[in-house]
Parts: sequence; C-alpha cells; structure tokens
Amino acid sequence: MLISALCGWQSFGEPLEDLLRGARNVVRARPADGSVAVIGEDDATLAQVGADHSRAVDSRVLENLFRHGVRQVYYDYAFSQKGDPAGDQQFIKTLARHRHSVFLGIFTTQASHSRGQRVLQPISQFRQVADVAAFNGYFTPFLLSAKLPLAEDAGGTLLRTMSATIADRQGVVGQLYRPDWSISVKTIPTFSFFDIWQDKISDKALRGKVIIIGPTAENMHDLHRIVGQGYVPGVYFHAIGAQTLKEGTPRDLGWVPPYLVMLTFSLAILRARSRRLASFIGIAAYGVITGMAFYTDSIFVTVDYIPALLLFSIIAFRMTTRLTVAEHVKRRSVSDLPSVMDLAETTSAGIPALVALKLCNMAAVRASFSDDVQRKVYNELRRRIVLADCASVYQGDDGLFWNTCVPLAMLRDHLHGLAQLLSAAIHVEGRRIDIQIALGVDHDTDRLLMSRIGSALLAAEEAAASGSVVKFYDPGRQGQVAWELSLMSELDTAIDCEQLSVAYQPQVHLRSGRVVGAEALVRWTHPIRGVIPPDDFILTAERHNRLKRLTEFVLERAMRDTLRILDQHPDFRVAVNISASLLNGPWVIDTVSNLLGATGMSAGNLTIEITETAPMQDRNFAQSTMAELRKMGVYISIDDYGSGNATIDYIKSLPFDEIKLDRKFTSQIAFNKDDCLLVRSTVELVHDLKKSIVADGIENAEAMKILSDFGCDIGQGYYVGRPMNFGDFELYIELPKRIGVL
Repeated sequence: MLISALCGWQSFGEPLEDLLRGARNVVRARPADGSVAVIGEDDATLAQVGADHSRAVDSRVLENLFRHGVRQVYYDYAFSQKGDPAGDQQFIKTLARHRHSVFLGIFTTQASHSRGQRVLQPISQFRQVADVAAFNGYFTPFLLSAKLPLAEDAGGTLLRTMSATIADRQGVVGQLYRPDWSISVKTIPTFSFFDIWQDKISDKALRGKVIIIGPTAENMHDLHRIVGQGYVPGVYFHAIGAQTLKEGTPRDLGWVPPYLVMLTFSLAILRARSRRLASFIGIAAYGVITGMAFYTDSIFVTVDYIPALLLFSIIAFRMTTRLTVAEHVKRRSVSDLPSVMDLAETTSAGIPALVALKLCNMAAVRASFSDDVQRKVYNELRRRIVLADCASVYQGDDGLFWNTCVPLAMLRDHLHGLAQLLSAAIHVEGRRIDIQIALGVDHDTDRLLMSRIGSALLAAEEAAASGSVVKFYDPGRQGQVAWELSLMSELDTAIDCEQLSVAYQPQVHLRSGRVVGAEALVRWTHPIRGVIPPDDFILTAERHNRLKRLTEFVLERAMRDTLRILDQHPDFRVAVNISASLLNGPWVIDTVSNLLGATGMSAGNLTIEITETAPMQDRNFAQSTMAELRKMGVYISIDDYGSGNATIDYIKSLPFDEIKLDRKFTSQIAFNKDDCLLVRSTVELVHDLKKSIVADGIENAEAMKILSDFGCDIGQGYYVGRPMNFGDFELYIELPKRIGVL
C-alpha cells in the first residue's frame, strides 16, 4: 500500500498513465469538428518559397485568407527577427487592416544562465498593429504526451495561450490542461501554405474557420510524439486544445479518487475465502476502473489510475496466491488425499504414535507414469493402510502420514507386517508397479504436531538410508540433529576463528626407521562442544560440497609448517588428503599451484592422498588432474587401498606414485594369515609396477616386522607415532629412536 501511495504522490507512474491514455484514445478516436484549420509550411512550401521568406509572402497569404472569409489567423511562431524592409512594411499594413483578427506567437522560456525569463516575441513594429498569443507546450516524462497552459507570464504580462484565445477561455499562469488526444490529427482540415499563397483554395474550404499557421515539414524539427497519434507537428496541439476547451472544462483530479475505489475492492478481496470469489471481485474491480477511466476521459477529467491499479494488483495477486496455496494445502492435486497440513491442525496429545511412510522410488513413478496412474497408486496405498490400521491417511510432499492407535509395545511388529502388505506389487492398467517404502514413527506427544511430522519423516528417511524398514525417532537426538543442520556454518566460523588445527602423524621408512614424512590431519576443538571427531564434519562437508575451503586450510597450514623443517630434512614429504570429488574441476590444480607459489615450498615435498569416500564423477577429468599434479612434481598417493572404491581398477587406470594400504589389512596382520597373503601379494604387485607402498594402521612391533619383511616401503600407525601438534612433531623427528616411542 505504501509503494502504491508513493507512486501516486510522486507521479512515478505518469509514463504508464500516458500509455494507458493513448490506448484509450485509440478506442475513443473521433474526428475534429472542423472549426479550426491548419495552414502548414510543408515540404512544398519550403521548396517553392523557402523557410526565410519575405514578410511580403505572409502579407499575401493573410490577404488571401481573409478574402476567403476566415475568422481569425494565428501564427505558431514568433516574428522576432526583422526581414527585408519592404516586406516588413507590407506585412505591417496588412496586420493593421486586419487588426484583432491576426495573432502572432510569443514563446516564453526560462533563461539558461540566469534566473530571469526569456521571451521570444514579435518585433515591436509588428506588436503595435497585431495581437499576440502564447504558443507554449509542456511534455510529460519520456515525451509520450503533452499538456498546454491556459496562460503564460510574458515579462510580467498575463498572456492567454493560443488555444485559450481561440476558445475564449480565461486562466491563470501555471494552470495546465491535457488536450483530448482522442481527436484525430488526420481529421483536422489542413492546407499547404504554398497553396494559400498561390490562392488555390476555395472559399467553401476556408470560410468561417479559425486558421493556425505553423511548420509541418519534417526538417523544421517541430514533430512530437503523442501516444496513439504518432509524431504530430506542434501546430496541431493548439487546434486540438482549442476544440477541447470549447467542448468542456478540463480538470485534473489526481490519483486519490480511483485509489479510494480500488482500496474498497482491495478490502473486499482480502475478505474472500475462495479463489472463485476473489476472481469475481477482481473482474468487477478491473471492470469498474476501466469504465471509470473511459468516462473521465470523455468529460475531460484527468485522473491517474496507475497507483490504484498497482495497489489492487499487488493485493489481488498475493491474496489469490494465498488462496491457491491454501486450497492446494487442503488437498493434494494428484492423489486427491487430504494434506498433511490438515493433520497438523489436530491436537498432538490425541495422537500417541504418528507414522510416516516414505515412498523411496516415488520420483521414478512420477517420471514414468501419468498423474492418473500416480493417483491410483496413492489410493491403493491408502486402501491398504486403512485396511490394516483403520486410520485417516494424509499426504505430504515426501510421503503419507497417519496416526495409529496400535499400542506402542506391539507397533514395531505391526508395522513390519504392514510394510510387507504395502510392498506388494500394485497393479495399475495392466502394469505391475513395485513400491519401495520405509516407515518412521514419532511417539513423543509432548511436542507440537508439526514438529512430530518432521521427526517421523526424518526417521523414515534414516530407515531408508540404512536399508531398514521401520525406525522409531529418538527424541534424545533432537540436539544432535539441530547441530548437524548448523554444522557447515559452524565449520566456516571455526576456520575464521582459528578453532581448527592440523595434527601430524609420522611416516617412517620401515627398513631404516627414519622419518620421511607425515600425514596432515585436521582437528576441530569447538568452544562449546569440545573436540569434534573428524568423520563427523569431513563427511558432512563432502555431502554438502563444502570441502574446498577446509582442504585449502589444511594445505596451506601443512605447507607453511613443513617449510620449518626442510632445511634439516630436505627429502621430507607432507601428505594431505584430498577428496576424489574435488578432482572433477580445475580447483585442485589452481589451489595447489597458488599455495606452492605463495609459501615457496617445492612440489616434491608434497604428497596428495586421493581419498574416495564418494566416487569420482568424471574418471577422465580426474585422471587429467592427477597427471597434471604429477607433472608439477607433486607426489600422488591412492589412499585406503583395498576398501570402498579404491581397488585394483585404480592401479590400472589412474596415474599415481604410491598406494596406501587400508588399516583393515594391516592392523590384524600378525594374527590373520589371509591378511598376510593379501598384503604380501599387493606389495609385490605395486613393486612390479615400480611404485611405492605405505602401510597404515601399524599397531604393534609384530605387524611392523612382518610388513618390513614383505618389503613394504613406509609405515604409519599408533605404534609408529600418534597424531601430534607440529611443535611436538618437530621434537619427535629429531629423536634417535623413532619406532614405538609414543
């Protein structure tokens, strides 16, 4: 409402008003009454007589016009310059003979370099024998239309304008009116100045008319755009203005009257309770305002309708949208089942157990079948639920919901049985459709029902993710769920506030026991929650595509720390984990290159360990990225080899320098013959490929010896050394005995 009122108060909508008025004028188009004719200095006149012709030509034109019986003659320009003396004298005599019947033009304007007024007027000899009239006009914004004054201040003298003089109307300075632009310019009698000079026009065409003489040729630069009329010479403004003033009294009522009308309709539509009623009110409102606009135009009353239309349109759109959403919320369009919002309006205490059914493959059903098939699927599921539970079934965006009265002690078995019933194939139009489901239950009656709906759905989603059929929501997890929802923003804060640190776990050459490197491991100590396990935030960051900033932090910290020990240990390499998901773009290469340049560390002292907790999306691009890193001199390691996606296929297809055995093969190697066999064969395979192998998870001396005997190159694990801050690591690397010290 404030926006629309401001639009009216400041006239921001005037260009749109002009466009609407122009459209209405096209509909209302009517002919001129013919009482005023235009004598145009057109192209023929310029060619035959010239623009700066002698005043003798004007004298002859006036004599011809009055001989043909015209009433008055008005000039749409000022004779402000002297011409040839003979022509001026002849013109003065003619003006004197027809005194009070010829009006010369005066144009007033504000001087550009002073506070005074500039008046463009006829020379004094002409003013002594002729009357004068102002021919000013004022254009609306964007030059879409024009207004005319009734009077002007000409050097302290009140002077009526041309249109006001023709219509014999009085006015005050500054009083503007809008001519009726529905009067078609093409219907105003128009004659060539040259033809009048040649006396080629008959008495019948001119007798009794008021004549306005002015430029109409295009190169005289007096063409102006009027919406609905096109480009119009300024001389026609006065003709249309004169007819408007003769037919009525133009008034300007501003924007308030239609605004009050549409405010009434706005209040009415706000009380509507259905889209049908809102639509009826909308049609009525636009109909009334349209009829009002045509009526006020016809009686020469200028009214601004844009603020009123803006007010009602905003309110109507918002109200219609709200009603549409409300109706959609009340009943789902595809299934025709009541919405879960209806369920949310009931009392939570009356629902001991709320069940959510997640349709795990419903997206595939929606993509494959029509709305009619989907409706039948939903209705069949509803029928089966009602058959087993006698409950009302509601639909949400992500599944079905109902409240069950089955005792809590029996509910799990009941839902497992119901799941078998719901999972049975649904036959629709000769097709068998298999539905994959998961059930979630919330039985906490102390919370609001809307919150319980979300909890039940969350339990169903967790059941689906873990491959379970039924899961009960644990109210004790509420705080943990809230923490997980804010985890990423908390992680950004942790980086900014230096809550993160990097720990270093030593890597030793198994034959010599010499420290040759370390793995950089990120650590997070939250000011409230304390130490956050790495798996809790790293995997979440990967799922939410927020690993880049975390990885860059570890890379930079590891490089800067490593520089402090390279003077004493030039062959030392620091290993940093990078997710395989980051290899599918140029970010890794750009970041590593920039950080190497910023820190001054050699690429040969950096190992990138490719971890694949999520699979590579683009194997070819990842291969290219790894190859480019190796070309830079960076060492590439395949992390967690033997688990997940890191298999022998990686050895075959990816460029690398070493593989890192997963700890599940090394931690029990001293007690498991199968692990021994697998590790020994892997070591031989890697060495045959001329690559290095790192054993992670070394927990005891026996494992260390076995791995060393197998020819494993490098070892890492708690027996070698636990992760430690860099200050402790600097001391550790200098110890004479490095195996099993910590």
